[in-house]
Amino acid sequence: MTKFIIGLCLLTLQSFAVAKSLDERTSETPEFIGDMFAAAIINQDYEAIDERFNRSLFAEKIIRQMNVNGKDVEIIRKSVIENLSLQLMLGSSLKGYDSENINVKMIGVVQKGNQLTPIVRVIVAEGGANYYELSLQKSKGKYYIDDMFVITNAQFISETMAQTLMVTLDSRNWFANLKIDRAEQKQVSAIFTEIIQYRKNGDFAGVYSSLKKLPEKILAFDSIHLAIISAAGQLDESIYRAELSTFAKRHGNNPRYTFMLIDHYLFTEEYDKALKNIDTLLQRYHDDAALMMMKAGVYATMNDYKKAQQTIQTAVSYEPDYEDAYWSGVTLSIEQKDYEVAITWLKAYEQQFDYEFAAENFQDQELYKGFIKSKAFKRWMKAKKS
Repeated sequence: MTKFIIGLCLLTLQSFAVAKSLDERTSETPEFIGDMFAAAIINQDYEAIDERFNRSLFAEKIIRQMNVNGKDVEIIRKSVIENLSLQLMLGSSLKGYDSENINVKMIGVVQKGNQLTPIVRVIVAEGGANYYELSLQKSKGKYYIDDMFVITNAQFISETMAQTLMVTLDSRNWFANLKIDRAEQKQVSAIFTEIIQYRKNGDFAGVYSSLKKLPEKILAFDSIHLAIISAAGQLDESIYRAELSTFAKRHGNNPRYTFMLIDHYLFTEEYDKALKNIDTLLQRYHDDAALMMMKAGVYATMNDYKKAQQTIQTAVSYEPDYEDAYWSGVTLSIEQKDYEVAITWLKAYEQQFDYEFAAENFQDQELYKGFIKSKAFKRWMKAKKS
């Protein structure tokens, strides 16, 4: 039962260069925990940060949200304390990604209620940006993580697990509230057993089709619908778009889903709404280059290249070491045949990253064919030799 519970919870979790080295952090601060968290992902070594994961408090949050009692309380508490770890939750979600294609940064600490909350940004080349807001509690002079808010599914992990456990635990009272009889309970359990096996085998088509077999009252749960969207994203863009559209109709007015609905508004060409959502997030994550680059991408899609370039420049002003911004500036300029601006971006890159470009860097790449034939490029290469 314990392994079943933990395995199922992991199905619904969405996932997906530290500014200073840990040696430079000498005092116990929220920033220190944020840097530890970032270093764990970068190095794929979660031992140190797992020592700062308070499983007992995390379990109590799940129990409180589920409003359970009796034997279920002890089952949940024991399952969480004995089996869960940040290694299991984060490591499994990022497993399979090349570490060279993951960019991780502790982008700051914000005040949320009466707590100081570190925010860690994780960018995966194949999967976009995600933000982890670390809920901290201090005990005996040290900070401990008792939960995480994950922006891609706009839920605390404790909430995601609580919702999933409410579906799966054999709780007669809870199923009675949904008017699900014993036969349907068995059907739901059988479906989730199927899903777990499909997920272990990497069969996302099986995961998706099994999730869709769940009763409508269970499909209405945010966490279940989010799992469906996640599985759909691994299959086909048309399926992903359809599921995201359905989600937008059900939850579009919920500010929690500001981040994930940006994709939907891009698909439906509602660019003003996409920009509004990004601006809302920028109020939450101040001076964040990744969000500014997302905004630049919207402007480029709208063919407003002037605003796109200005937004890329703003991104660089926020984070001068955000390498992708320079290449986006180069690419956008070359696509517009504005080769002088492309060279300006390349020179800025050289200065920031102490690198020297040569002509061979641009050969045999389709994007640069027109660029390397241009007068601007030849003048630039000639100037390098003088």
